[in-house]
Amino acid sequence: MENEEKNTKQLILEKGALLLAQQGIEGLSMRKLGALVGVSQAAIYRHFANKEELLRAIIQNGYGRLVSTLRAVLENEYQSPAQKVREAVYAYINFVLESPDLFKAVLLQDSGPARQQVHSVQKDIGKNRETFAMFIKVLSEGMAKGDFAPADPELSSLAIWASLTGLASRIAVERSIAPDLRNQLIERFCAIILGGLQYKY
Repeated sequence: MENEEKNTKQLILEKGALLLAQQGIEGLSMRKLGALVGVSQAAIYRHFANKEELLRAIIQNGYGRLVSTLRAVLENEYQSPAQKVREAVYAYINFVLESPDLFKAVLLQDSGPARQQVHSVQKDIGKNRETFAMFIKVLSEGMAKGDFAPADPELSSLAIWASLTGLASRIAVERSIAPDLRNQLIERFCAIILGGLQYKY
């Protein structure tokens, strides 16, 4: 029974992300979500007290998956900082390719709880966002080793993240991009980012 409830809650989060991506915050309702999941509206309320709590859970669930994805590459002690950055770019893009609706729901919303939770251009971002803390650590490590030119690692992290989110959003929206072209874009993106990190201003 406990596992069944857990599975139902996870399904609610997944279908909620899909509905949010397709219809936006205004289009997300407990009634629509219940119909999509195949449970009653009351069953949704057993797991989430209201729409705002559901939205926060969808965002946190998606962000948690992204953190796990990036941790696997950014905390790999056998790779150089440059390799970690490159692998992180691919991991992020693969996350988007595997879950484009979740990506759009989590990172491309700009109202309600998402407005406060997904904004990433702010000072001291590494103190409250694990993804940025890991990225800043890798950039700092690369600068200390001389692999990257000295610069503000937090500012560099913000610039890379903003650029990467732009590329990822186009891939999420334009799903018809040919795989060869997509791979060329990602390779060129990595070359530009790594070249920029090594360039001494």
